[in-house]
Amino acid sequence: MPVSRLIAVGVLLAVIISTCIMGSYKINGIYDEMNAIVDNCENSQGDDRIKNTDLLVDCTEKYDNILTLFVRRDIVEDISENAKRLTAMYDDSSSYMAECVSVRHSLNEMKEEYTLNLKSIF
Repeated sequence: MPVSRLIAVGVLLAVIISTCIMGSYKINGIYDEMNAIVDNCENSQGDDRIKNTDLLVDCTEKYDNILTLFVRRDIVEDISENAKRLTAMYDDSSSYMAECVSVRHSLNEMKEEYTLNLKSIF
């Protein structure tokens, strides 16, 4: 009986560790994708700005459920709300850039808090 319990504990531990590692890789991938879109938003003008902002909003909606599995809900909501606010600021360049900085700050917070690195392990 004790051997089967040890096996069960080992399997459970392996599942937990693999889920954490996969989640970290997924968060890194989403971060890279969304960060690139924010870069495009900051560097675009006119119709390209509208297109990139819509792409960012679509991306936040696409990854909303996945991110909430691994990241605090308030961080995900901050990213989503800030991205949606950008759609109202196409013409006001300074407010638009400030909101891009807010999105980037939330993305950086997500990456720093919820991805695995050697510092967080040791």
